[in-house]
Amino acid sequence: MELHQCLNFLLSVSQHQVHQHLADELAPYELTPTQYGILNTLWTHGELTPKEIGSFLHLKASSISTVLDKMQKQQLIERQVDPSNRRTILVTATEKAKALQPDVEQVIQKMNHHFLNKLEADEAEKLIATLQKLIQ
Repeated sequence: MELHQCLNFLLSVSQHQVHQHLADELAPYELTPTQYGILNTLWTHGELTPKEIGSFLHLKASSISTVLDKMQKQQLIERQVDPSNRRTILVTATEKAKALQPDVEQVIQKMNHHFLNKLEADEAEKLIATLQKLIQ
């Protein structure tokens, strides 16, 4: 099989380019793409457990634990024991994180436009729909 026909190659190269572009654009906010994913999940859904965050991001809770530690040190999130179940930790976005949302969401819109602008509108819609099918 030709390498440029291999789905893994195409997705990996595309993902690397998008990830690097996003990392560069988020750097002034001292955020990584993974941190953005966590914040977006909290902005959208409110208070969540690490397991729930991981589920939304298709990551194991254990793999985001280190990221949550860093985000807590940056004062972007708070972690508290769930009063109804002391074995559960709840994560919330801080006011500092909430204040970043408008600017960061604009970065995401610009990034999407940067890459999707290379496609016709119907191609962009189909690409997003197809990628959503692949991750389910």
